[in-house]
Amino acid sequence: MPGSSLSRRTVPTLPTVLIACPPHPVLEPVVSAAKSHGVVVARTDDPSQAERWLGVLQPDLVVAPPDDLARLTQAPLAAHCRPLPWQGDAQALRNALAHWVPELADPLPLLKVGPLRVDEARGLVGRDLPAGRLIQAEVPPVELRLLVCLARQPGRLITRQELQERVWPPHAQPQPRTVDQVVRRLRKVLAAIGLPDLVRAQRGLGYQLDLPSTRSPAPFPSL
Repeated sequence: MPGSSLSRRTVPTLPTVLIACPPHPVLEPVVSAAKSHGVVVARTDDPSQAERWLGVLQPDLVVAPPDDLARLTQAPLAAHCRPLPWQGDAQALRNALAHWVPELADPLPLLKVGPLRVDEARGLVGRDLPAGRLIQAEVPPVELRLLVCLARQPGRLITRQELQERVWPPHAQPQPRTVDQVVRRLRKVLAAIGLPDLVRAQRGLGYQLDLPSTRSPAPFPSL
């Protein structure tokens, strides 16, 4: 076609990625970003299942802890397959995926809402302190996704049903009570950085991120 000189050789097709490692806070945002760009991701933390999938899926990228990856790659991999040892480095995974999706090379921006700081790439939540200091705590993957969902629309009531659809994959089918349990765990993390009342419930409806300008954050708890 006139004006179209690109071919499948110059623009790599989207890859299939096999991730054979346990859930990790910094891994989840990268996986979500990859899926949003159309990357096919198969996940398991069972080395035996990973070995079976390796032969069936013929993935373009295999991500696993170094010891597991060494076992998976004992047999020669397909020429197109790239092994990547997972050692908690989200940027290394993003750089590997950028071979197919260049946008994924860019690190996730820090989400800032009032005193709240959410570092999706590292799985951390923080709060600004005087003199430019910052207090941080780790956030488990599900709690992190729920917090990000609320933090992107501060002050807006988000129903339990909407949270179920946006935080969990379709096959998970979480119950409304599951949402409440995750919120309780998230509140404990937020309390550790002095923001215990940040997530407010609307009885029978859902939750919202509460950031009234007149309220001062709670003091950091003494150790």
